[in-house]
Amino acid sequence: MPRCGVQYFEASKIGQERTERSAQLLGSVTGYAKSAVFLRHESDSFEPVGEENMYAVVSLRPPSVVVVLCDAGGNAKAMSQFLHPRAVDDVTKKLEGLGLRKYEGEPYLPA
Repeated sequence: MPRCGVQYFEASKIGQERTERSAQLLGSVTGYAKSAVFLRHESDSFEPVGEENMYAVVSLRPPSVVVVLCDAGGNAKAMSQFLHPRAVDDVTKKLEGLGLRKYEGEPYLPA
């Protein structure tokens, strides 16, 4: 059972600040991005998502994809609008040009 109380609120605040920065970064490349997960899903206590940004491309409804920025644990901190698959190469090249690496796992997206 996760610990409650002030820790949850502190972790939430830190996580929300990190997701907002990630959404701004992703939005500067894709034109729009929304904050997503702000607490780590793989933890049994309340911990904010990590500070690092890695990108991943997620296929949704064909022919749409989204680009997400996630931490090293795969927590999707920011999510782009639906993109056509042809736009992905340009977006990922820009992200790599900013120093971001590709996340090789399966990112955790909000339900």
